Amino acid sequence: MSGPVWPQAVLSVPARFGKGANEPITMLDEHRMLLAIRTGVDKVSSLAAYDLRTGTERILTELPDPPSAQGYWPGGFTAADGLIVWSAYAFGKDGSQTFEYWSMRADGTGKRRFRTSDQDTGERVVVAAGAMYGSSLTGGGIVRVPLDGGTPAKIAGSDGFKIARRPWAVTAGPMGTPQPSAWNLVTGERRTPVARSQPSPWWTAADQDTWLGIDDNRLRFAQGTDGAWQVTTNGFDPTTLSDGWLVGGTMLNLLHPNDPRQPAVWDLRSGLVGTYGTPEASGNSFRSQVTHPLAWWPSGDRLMVLDPARIG
Repeated sequence: MSGPVWPQAVLSVPARFGKGANEPITMLDEHRMLLAIRTGVDKVSSLAAYDLRTGTERILTELPDPPSAQGYWPGGFTAADGLIVWSAYAFGKDGSQTFEYWSMRADGTGKRRFRTSDQDTGERVVVAAGAMYGSSLTGGGIVRVPLDGGTPAKIAGSDGFKIARRPWAVTAGPMGTPQPSAWNLVTGERRTPVARSQPSPWWTAADQDTWLGIDDNRLRFAQGTDGAWQVTTNGFDPTTLSDGWLVGGTMLNLLHPNDPRQPAVWDLRSGLVGTYGTPEASGNSFRSQVTHPLAWWPSGDRLMVLDPARIG
């Protein structure tokens, strides 16, 4: 069996730590990986950092159930600007339902609950300019949650937008839209596709750098938002796309064209396709993690981890 397409991008961490199973979340820096430790299918009990240089894992914080909670589910973990930020859904013994928002420094210090709210930002969140941004699950659009404890609020005019990549939101999903838009939530900049000689009637706004063109229910091309580059595809079925999101600019997460069950990453610029794991035994944070996504699969007592940021 041949080796990986991008060996420099394949990392390794322990599959378990203590009484829980490790789940790769994102990179804290070049050498440290953020891990969620699961003690159940739906239960994250703690966060840890794994140092790739020393091969050591350290608990950053425990995530215990509050005494007043009948159910407690932390999630939506992300890291940026030297912080780790997450939310937690708390179902109280009195029947109350609350979303908590937490932050701490990347070294595990300074942990604090900076807000409670009845608005959830979902799993796809980014941190930028002192706030957490996420897609509203109740009213649509983008919700901004200030890290200083200010009131969460829906961003005016954000209906139809989804979080893409820090600090951008985009319209459209895998099936596309006639006129997508990318919106910088911090600066207010807007981007739309550059005209093509053979325009597609449908577009997918993948992120702020790249558009995907869909025609006759097939993925036909990818194009930089500035029009500087364009790649023609072989007409992939868009139903094989995983949310239609790019990973790190020009890496497309999809199911392999020759095996619709096999997860893969396609480098649009080089044309290389790298598979990871197997359909039954692979996971990824591509769909939920925006800032620095990872994919992983088991290998004995280890997890092999694909870091798309190390490709290139």
